[in-house]
Amino acid sequence: MNAGPSPRLRLTVLMVLGLALALGSFWYLENTRKELADMLPKGQRTEPDYFIDRFQYVRMSTTGQPRYKVSGVKMTHHPLDDSFQIRQPVVRSLGDERPPMTIVADRARLEDLNSRLHMLDHVRVDRPATPQSQPFRLDTEQLLILPDEDIMQSDQAVEMALGNARMSGVGMFANNATGELKLLSQTKVHYPPPTTR
Repeated sequence: MNAGPSPRLRLTVLMVLGLALALGSFWYLENTRKELADMLPKGQRTEPDYFIDRFQYVRMSTTGQPRYKVSGVKMTHHPLDDSFQIRQPVVRSLGDERPPMTIVADRARLEDLNSRLHMLDHVRVDRPATPQSQPFRLDTEQLLILPDEDIMQSDQAVEMALGNARMSGVGMFANNATGELKLLSQTKVHYPPPTTR
């Protein structure tokens, strides 16, 4: 006489079926979640995604010649707008055609595929004297550098010294390629009297 499957066998079959049902449900939910995530717009990252300590890089001209070197204590990349924040930046012009120039600041922001460099807070530009030119110094709180156009500009108060002459004003535009320099408003110029022999 056949008594049928034992209770232990029935329990094992039920457990296997329950486990298969649970695994199938988990697989279905996970696939549904992935499909939904693919359909929804991606969330934009607002946190920096990488940084570089003690960095330096050289920007080249279209002809392959070095134009300027940028270095700093730390450079942090922000993926939301593809910009870089730089701590204690130093910019040095390179090339033989013009006297070398050094620009320092407390911080900087590099944007638009490295074509716009905003130097910020305690900005100083120094160009030493050469046989052809007097020493030049510029102090301001904000300076926009457009390296591809060889232009510097500011909408802040600016103080400059060229040799012994002193100039100040609000707003400045300088084209290093053409030698053009303009103070835009509230301009004051002090030329010392010529020395007599």
